[in-house]
Amino acid sequence: MCTGRLGVAVVGLIMSASQGCSSWKAVAPETLQLPVARMSPDSVAMEVTFVRVPAGETEAVEQLWQEIDEQLFTPAQRTHLNENGFRCGLVGMQLPAGLRALLDAEQQTSALQEANPGDIDVLKQNRRIQCRSGRRSEIVTCTPRDEMVVLYKDDDSQMVGGKTLQQAQSVLATRCYPQGNGEVRIELTPEIHHGAPRKQWVAGEGTFHLVTARDREVYDDLLVETTLTAGQTLVLSCTPEFGLGHNFFLDTSHGDAQQKLLLIRLAQTQRDDLFEATLEAGSISNPPLNPAF
Repeated sequence: MCTGRLGVAVVGLIMSASQGCSSWKAVAPETLQLPVARMSPDSVAMEVTFVRVPAGETEAVEQLWQEIDEQLFTPAQRTHLNENGFRCGLVGMQLPAGLRALLDAEQQTSALQEANPGDIDVLKQNRRIQCRSGRRSEIVTCTPRDEMVVLYKDDDSQMVGGKTLQQAQSVLATRCYPQGNGEVRIELTPEIHHGAPRKQWVAGEGTFHLVTARDREVYDDLLVETTLTAGQTLVLSCTPEFGLGHNFFLDTSHGDAQQKLLLIRLAQTQRDDLFEATLEAGSISNPPLNPAF
């Protein structure tokens, strides 16, 4: 009798196993769901990437700029940027078809490089950077060069000066300022870092800090400043004429010269005065009727 009952039990277990584990899911305790991490209220998330075209294809590049809004500055500011080889503009949430095609091609190249990591170009990798309000971050626009020839036209004297920098690399110093309406003001200052690292005293928040850094050529009068809404993209590149912008957006380190276009897209911001005021009013003067919801 015992043997018969044991056999029935074994058959029952086998049948339960053959039906899968769905029955266990019905009685399994609910998994712990941790809250999604929320950025600091003064943080901004930016997506950064480069696209490239052969340097000689001026007509193709010009067609791209026909669909980019360059009315960010006064005519005088835009002229000064162009005279130094810089060009910039805005596009909306939908990228122009030509720019989208270049971006898709870059993403395919990045995927191939990930499969063959022996020759990875870091400037072809998409990046997502998180910036705190007013805090400095850097966007590197070229690989280090043993020697860099720099031409710069001063806005005051209208004189063109030139110099040669050793162990140089171009960088865009970036600062973001979230606005109460959900927009973000972004500032980009061209800099060239050069020479060997050395100890320097740097001012910050009322004190001085001893840091190890390289010398910098900072071009404050070429500041690019604009306001972005979520989904908008800022586009920066160089003009066909030689100038300082070529040190940032002309790549000659991978065979034939290529012109780079830098895309900076506002992906996320946490600052919203209207939402925060509503939230504060609801939590203090108008508590929810049912605390469970």
